[in-house]
Amino acid sequence: MTSEALGDEAKPNASNISQHTPPKSLDATKTIFDDDGTSHSSKAQRSNDAGIKYIVFVGNMSYDVTADDLAKHMSDTCGEMPRVRLLTKKGDPSALEKLSNSKKKSIAKGKAQDPSAPVSKGCAFVEFSNAASLQKALRFHHTIFRGRQINVELTAGGGGKSERRKEKIKAKNADLDKERRKIFEKYVKPEAEAHKRKQSERSEQAPDQSKPDRTTRPAKQPKFASGANAVRLG
Repeated sequence: MTSEALGDEAKPNASNISQHTPPKSLDATKTIFDDDGTSHSSKAQRSNDAGIKYIVFVGNMSYDVTADDLAKHMSDTCGEMPRVRLLTKKGDPSALEKLSNSKKKSIAKGKAQDPSAPVSKGCAFVEFSNAASLQKALRFHHTIFRGRQINVELTAGGGGKSERRKEKIKAKNADLDKERRKIFEKYVKPEAEAHKRKQSERSEQAPDQSKPDRTTRPAKQPKFASGANAVRLG
């Protein structure tokens, strides 16, 4: 059957289309997260809010840690490969010219550090794509990385430097410190005290090696006469 055989009844008209058009949805709300991990509701927008960023500050790192090293270190726990902006200080461009040719060859081969290259300050900003990854990144606070205890804290980076925002970040970090203290008091401290008690009990049960045992005395050595004409007796 062709479209011409259907007649005018089967053809859609403007009134039918308007009746079946879905009504406009009311203003919806969505939960968004600030850089510090806190959530709040706001009106949903058609386009994604590109201004939302999830950033932590990592400090007290070893100076030889690269951005790739830090990103790989956090990726497994956080579930994504974060973006890392390593803070550096400018190198001296003229320092390379003052070096000998042998030193320059070593730098070219990667055996020596280039003095003209930027030098790491031992800290970085790490950005994630969601709040869940950011919360997992905070677990690295006071953990050992490359032989140093690093600091991982929330930052106001990317969201302005207003006093209100700084106070908000400060309050959030204070809450995190409280949670860490609770974990320490509940798990770490009891184990440390139990270990200390065991060490004390072992030291009390162990014999005191500082005092000599008077029950066994060394055998007396025979006495010999002294002098030029000494004769051994017995």
